Amino acid sequence: LIGSISPAGAIKRITAKSEALTWESWPRPDETSFRFENMPAGSWQLTFQPAPGFIAPAARPVTIVGGRTHNLAISVGQPAQ
Repeated sequence: LIGSISPAGAIKRITAKSEALTWESWPRPDETSFRFENMPAGSWQLTFQPAPGFIAPAARPVTIVGGRTHNLAISVGQPAQ
């Protein structure tokens, strides 16, 4: 699973959960992308922890099909008011 973060630094942590597994990614503040490599096939729920001053998007369901690369473009981290 490959995804984009906009703007850079808006998300501190991305969590992917299935029924049996939890994977996490911590993008660096200057990164505009994230990657979960070799995820098992199945249904996953992505959640986002925003950096200070930003609001996370709603959780996103993702279905992984074995042997395929999945691209997920999400505009995240709208500035908090």
